[in-house]
Amino acid sequence: MLSPHGPDRLRAQHDKSEEYERFGVRRYWRVYPEMEMIEHFLLGPDGRYVTEETTGVGKVPGPGFEGLELDLDALWAAMAAASAPAAGGANDAR
Repeated sequence: MLSPHGPDRLRAQHDKSEEYERFGVRRYWRVYPEMEMIEHFLLGPDGRYVTEETTGVGKVPGPGFEGLELDLDALWAAMAAASAPAAGGANDAR
């Protein structure tokens, strides 16, 4: 799930969760790179989501996907690099 930043983020996440439940989406993940955390949501037999959190470093099983392994060190590093300002921007060309 991709959500906006700022004050609308929580509202968007809440609305999406309700929408996913209504449409029977079995599972989804939310990734929070700033907290180095992944939330895994699994639709329970009662039609509501059960939540599991994955945090930390190293390699962990991919929640809900047998055989999938997540390298959290690599994931957090890649996400940090992707959000870092690009070197050699217009202000650097003097």
